Parts: sequence; C-alpha cells; structure tokens
Amino acid sequence: MQSFLKTLKSVACAAALVAFAGSAQGEANIVQNTQSFEMPAHLGPTLRWTQRINGLCGQKCQNGPRQMYSASFEDTLLVAWMAVDEGDPWKQYGNVSTFRVSEDGQFEKVGDVSFDGKCDAVYGMATNKDGSIISILCEGAPASELLPGAVDLLETVRTPDCNEDWEGRCYPIGHYAKTDSPLYLFEYTGGQVTDAPDKIVRINHAIGGWRYGHHELLLNEAEDTYFVHLKVTAGPSADNRHEGLTHFAIARTPEYKYVKVTDGWGCGPGHVPANRMAYNRANDMWAELCTLDWCESPKQYQNWKCEGITWFTVPGVTQDPQKCKYEGTQLLGLDHPAKSWELSGGGAAILSLGDDGWLALAAGPGYPAADPKPETIGFMRLPLTVPELLPRGITEEIPIYVEQNGSKVTYEEFTRFEWSWLALPEPDPSRAEHKRAGLANMAYFSTQGEDSERLLVGWSPSIEFQGITSEYVVSEVDRQGRLRGEPMTLKSAGWGEDNLWATMPSSGCVVFPFAWTGDGPGSNYPYENDESEASDYPTALHMTSLCPGTEEQPPLDDTTDAPPDEERWPTPEVDTSAGESDGGCGCRAISSQPKARATLLQVLTRLTARRGAPGPRLRSSR
Repeated sequence: MQSFLKTLKSVACAAALVAFAGSAQGEANIVQNTQSFEMPAHLGPTLRWTQRINGLCGQKCQNGPRQMYSASFEDTLLVAWMAVDEGDPWKQYGNVSTFRVSEDGQFEKVGDVSFDGKCDAVYGMATNKDGSIISILCEGAPASELLPGAVDLLETVRTPDCNEDWEGRCYPIGHYAKTDSPLYLFEYTGGQVTDAPDKIVRINHAIGGWRYGHHELLLNEAEDTYFVHLKVTAGPSADNRHEGLTHFAIARTPEYKYVKVTDGWGCGPGHVPANRMAYNRANDMWAELCTLDWCESPKQYQNWKCEGITWFTVPGVTQDPQKCKYEGTQLLGLDHPAKSWELSGGGAAILSLGDDGWLALAAGPGYPAADPKPETIGFMRLPLTVPELLPRGITEEIPIYVEQNGSKVTYEEFTRFEWSWLALPEPDPSRAEHKRAGLANMAYFSTQGEDSERLLVGWSPSIEFQGITSEYVVSEVDRQGRLRGEPMTLKSAGWGEDNLWATMPSSGCVVFPFAWTGDGPGSNYPYENDESEASDYPTALHMTSLCPGTEEQPPLDDTTDAPPDEERWPTPEVDTSAGESDGGCGCRAISSQPKARATLLQVLTRLTARRGAPGPRLRSSR
C-alpha cells in the first residue's frame, strides 16, 4: 500500500464520605488521592446512541455514567452531573455539587444543588478567578415555556414577521429551530451555586438529536464576554434532522447580546464526536479542537470515508478581526473503520500556552497489526493562530481513489503537519487482553495556568468495546508534549472520556469525578431499559486528585531521531537505544515492566492543511 496509507495504519464531609482509597506516590512523583461521596440521587447512565472518538455505544450503553463537567476557582471545585428521576428512570435531570479541595488534594463536599424541573441536563461551566462569577449551561425540557425571569436572548435575533415554514430560517446561522430543547445560561454573582440563579438567559434552542459532541462555555479575561461551543440540531422538522456544531460569543456586560466574532459555524462539516475548547488569556483568543466524520479529501481512503481533527482559532472581542482573523484547518485525517462502533481516534484536549500558542492532544492511528484502532496518543504544538501554522506544512503526493473499491488510483499534492506519537507500552495483561489506547486527557499541573511548565497527561492502554477499562495511566509532560518522570498507573480510579480534567488554582492538583459499579472502573454500567429502576444505578461519586510532587521531573530519557517510514511502526518492544534529539520532539515512554523502556517515536501522519470550500457545515444525521 502507498506510504501515506501505511503511515495512517502506521452537608458535612464526615456524613458524605463513603470510602477513602488512600494515597499513592510512585516514581512519577505524582500523589493520588481518591475519595467516595454519597450523592443525593442515583447517577444517570450514558444515554443511548452516544458517540465518542472511541466509537458508538448504540442501544446498550454500558460505559459508565453520563458525561460530567467540572470548573474550579481558588480551592473550590464544581461538578455538574446527571441524576436518574426516581419516578421515571428514562428521565434525567441536572445537578451541581461543590467541593473544597485542600493543598494536598483532600476533598470536602460542601453542597449539592438539584435543578429537577428546570434542567434536563447541565453541561459546561465557567468561573472567574475568585468565583464571583459562576456560569452553567442548562438544557431545558423540550417544548417547555421560557423559564420565569429569563432574558430571551434568542428572540433578539429573530427576523421580524418571519413566516418561513422552518422556524430555524427566522434566525441567523447558529440559532436554529424550536423543535428541540432550549439552552440557558445560569449566572451567579454571589460566590456559590444555588437553585435560584441571579440571571437566566436563553441563548439557543437547538439541543437534541444523537448524543455526540460537547456543550462548552468559557469566560474571557475581562469577564465581560462568554464564548459558547455547542453540538446542535438544525430542523427543519422532527422527521428531518440535521446536526452539527455552532459557536458564538455573548457580551454579559452591559447587557446580554450576541457578539459577532465568526460566521457562527463551528469547526467544519459533518457530525462531531468531540469538540474541545480553550481560552488564551495572554492574547484574548479562543481555540477549538474538533473531531468530525469528515476530512478534506475522503477519496484518499479506499472506502471514501474518514474522520478528521480540525483546529480553529477565534479572536476575542479586543482583537482586530482583520489582523487576527479566524481560520480553521485540518490537522489530521483518519481512515474511517468499516463499523462506527470503534472509531479511529480524534482530538482529546487542547491547552493554552499563552504567548507560546497551544498544545493539542489526540488519540491517533495504531500499529499496522492493531485491530481495532486507535492504539496510541500524541501531541502537536500549535502556534497562536492557524495562519502561522500553514507554512510549517510538508507537501507530498497522496493517493486519490477514483473508484470506491480502490481499483483506480491517481495522485494529488497534499500538506501534512507533524504530530509526535507515543509508541505506547503493552497494557497490563492482568487487567485486560485488549490493546486499544484512548481516553486521553490533559491539564495544567501547577498553579501557573497557561504559563505552567508542568502538565499532566493521562490515557488508558487497554480500552474495551464502548471505552470500558480498568487501567488508567498518568504521566507528567512538558510544554512540548514530552514525557517527564515515570508514568504511574492509578489505583481504583479513572475518568470518563467526556469528562475533562480540572486543575485547582490554589494547589496545581488535577482533579476529576467518575462513577462505577463494583470495586473500581472496568465493569459494565447499568444501561437504560424498560425494566430499569433508579436504584439500579449507583449513588457514589468518586473524586480523584493527582497532586504534583515538590520538584519538576527530568525528561524520561534522551531523545531519539525519528526512524524512516518503514520503521515507524515497530512492535511495542522497540529498541531502547538513545540518540540525538530531532528538533526536541522525541522522548521515551515506559513499558509495562518496571524500568523497561520503549522509545517515543515522532511519527509524521498525513493530512491536508487546505481549507475546504465554504458551505453548510451541518449534515443529515444518521
């Protein structure tokens, strides 16, 4: 097969505390603490037909609780989670719990707030530095009346006297139909979450359809503008659904109104298994990392189907939109597997590095023999804006299949960018026989925010069908995406793929929630079915902190030159020789055996950097 395709293959704490898993400090100089808290309701399961970058879970989603969102300020952590309705287990409603987190990562639950009757779900949250502004995205019930006292921001952009047959046509792009659920912004200015927000603003009315993608919210440095990043539907009727992504800015002062910073479209065409977002405080900019069931040249794959990781930068309201124009480009194209149940990877997280730009994390293509994929994770250092990245591309020819069976092939010049992929060690055979990597996550690992020299990355090397795993590995990493210190396997703890980590500003500890049945992650979670009852689901929420040791860890080992194409996908037991650094992009990963090491290979994957033609970025749902 051609080189391109070869490379792709290629409330009191004492009352709430249920169990304390203890602390563990390994050679990674990372201190783990996991505590369990009894919640006021049963934690809802993943909804049917949820799709993530590891695949689609279908009718029987058993991969854990529904997605959770977290936000932090000072020593306070907020966790948004969904509870099962006691009277109707098919229904869920949103909750927010508040925790205090000590300097050494100990949790104390200080409050629970239920939004039963207001929010069918709660999603992304945003805070300022001292918590004097706390904001939550709330999904209202379908066809419900406007919540009492709400500012109806959506109606301010409706075309006057609009008589279109599709209500969505009465709004500018990004503000669609009324056939789905409304989305509200709840804002608090008193330092805590209560069941009565200080402000309620309806910002969208297009939440529904298949369960993929994310609903994220961030607040800018000046604390006067929100940026919202949503997976949405777009009518025109209940029987004809189109689904995709939108983003927009909202000025919170002096009054709530939409701010035009882009055309309203999201990262690109297609459905969106994942959309992640970050804010750059030093330069007042937002960035998005999206995974799409689309790429810029699907005919580079024999089945004409592909996934794509797209990067998008958006200027803040203080930026000159002409000087700092927003752009979007594809960072990686991936072959779409024959079945959607196990996808080929995608974007996992993006962090701001201030004036140094951004760091992107993805699950990527595996070893040629790996089936299913993905099999590894990797990083890309990104400049501040997309136009700065384009000159870094490497142009070469890739195959274009002019017939879907691949019987006729032409070639076309494309541009690819450089990712640094880890040659991950074999997973622990005592935990699972599966050798599929994923569930990648990343966060700052110090109190310095986007100026942090220390970051933390995590993954699972052995996820099963639906992303179920009991093995979670974490490692310190630097701003280049190079491992530092010894990776560490967590003890009876983990996270969901939808659940981004948070960093505690007061301590630099990385924190995250999760729920499971049994003694630890890895067992099937109860799924929605006609015989289910609320009591079938657990009430214990497990909170984990990973705190940095006293010293920044040294590089894992000397770096090595990236090997030639034919050697870029060795078996995991690769050579352990050291060599000269190749531009500072390589380092070493640890094998599953103590002190045994496998080389971190800098693998250059193929993709196109050229932007697609303008046009609709929503496609018909499956």
